[in-house]
Amino acid sequence: MAMNKFNNVAKFYDNFFVQIFYFFVHRQNIKIVKEFIKEKTKILDIGCGTGNFLNKIEKIDKKLKLVGTDRSEEMIKIAKNKFKNINFFLTSADNLPFENNYFDLITIIDAFYYFKNKDRVIFECHRTLKTGAHLFIYIPSIDAFSSRLLIKFSKCFPTEMESKHLRFVELKNVTEKYGFSIVVKKLKYFPFTPLKYWSLVLTKK
Repeated sequence: MAMNKFNNVAKFYDNFFVQIFYFFVHRQNIKIVKEFIKEKTKILDIGCGTGNFLNKIEKIDKKLKLVGTDRSEEMIKIAKNKFKNINFFLTSADNLPFENNYFDLITIIDAFYYFKNKDRVIFECHRTLKTGAHLFIYIPSIDAFSSRLLIKFSKCFPTEMESKHLRFVELKNVTEKYGFSIVVKKLKYFPFTPLKYWSLVLTKK
């Protein structure tokens, strides 16, 4: 049911108003992510939607090996049509079709709260990352009252009804449980709103 909702919104995902939001999201996070990108870095974006973040990453270095995954068939179809140099896979985040110790960087941009089995997602990230490689997670902070209020309001949208947000300490606990340590932790307001977001870089031990 949840994926049907994302399939239904896929055709609107690249419209002007949605992409204004993602313009600020991507601009803020590319500044952080690019510090961990080297020549021929293998990057996986989980919950990639229609592939726009990976397209912006590609502009940093054309030699990067870029991969995107999403559970929405329509999102992946659009991404494949738009960006021919990026590999996209229709798959769930808790069952990644990649070998162990493969990626140098995994990103999850404003999508972690959609995953039902969050423990398994973190396990899969740890399994597919090389030792010493990095996981980047961008999520709303629900520790702030203003953020909780806006998130509660968002539940009226079909794609948000089944989302489940974690407090910072909960996310920290689950990532440490599977062998990650936080190396970068930034909490910032989203531009022009009272909503706060965490930008987190974690290293696989």
